[in-house]
Amino acid sequence: MLRQICRRGRLEALIKDAAARSKHATLQKLCAILFPTSNTIPSQPLTSSEVAAYTAKSKPLSDAHYDLLLNHLNQPIPLWRHRDAIPHPPLPKILPSSAKSHTSIVIEGYTYSTSDSHLGNSSVLFSGPHVPYRRSGFIQHIWTIPLDSIVRIFMLVRLHWSLTGPDEAKSPYPNLPPMATRVILAQPTDHYVVVEPLHIVCHLVLYRRPRGTFEIDSEVYAACTALERGRK
Repeated sequence: MLRQICRRGRLEALIKDAAARSKHATLQKLCAILFPTSNTIPSQPLTSSEVAAYTAKSKPLSDAHYDLLLNHLNQPIPLWRHRDAIPHPPLPKILPSSAKSHTSIVIEGYTYSTSDSHLGNSSVLFSGPHVPYRRSGFIQHIWTIPLDSIVRIFMLVRLHWSLTGPDEAKSPYPNLPPMATRVILAQPTDHYVVVEPLHIVCHLVLYRRPRGTFEIDSEVYAACTALERGRK
């Protein structure tokens, strides 16, 4: 793994250096696609015209995704109204029905991707929201939406399955806490949760193992949280 990281780092440096020296727009565009930067997300409040322009490039959210996002924003205090909750009172805070979708995004130097784009970058450990413990899962969607003129980032995460009690007892990792590793099922759950960057603790390092590993009758991942390094 260390060898792969070094190779990727050298390749990334070569591509970025070549793009910086090149006058060819195609190479520069390719570099922007391969190595997106966080500068694509506005950090300052938008004007009303900028909000309109940003929203014009967004795509409609499905009803299910809209409801999940609304439920997330309205906990613990309901502030946002459903788009269809007509009639609306004066000056209502209505959750927009569309969002800009991303396959990857860079936040504080860390790249987060959807599972279809990059499985490793999509696997995250997060704290909350709205629950007092940590969970993990795969990022399925990344959305940005201007709310109160501020562009906010939301991620829809499909939760991982933890092992059942009998299978958990077969894993050696509970007895090896310095390894910061646990075993999870390879097949994720059908439960989804919306998180924001402030909830993310770190990426998970996943090592897929075949059925029968540790005598567990399912494909599993050895999931390491050592990338946390005390971040949160």
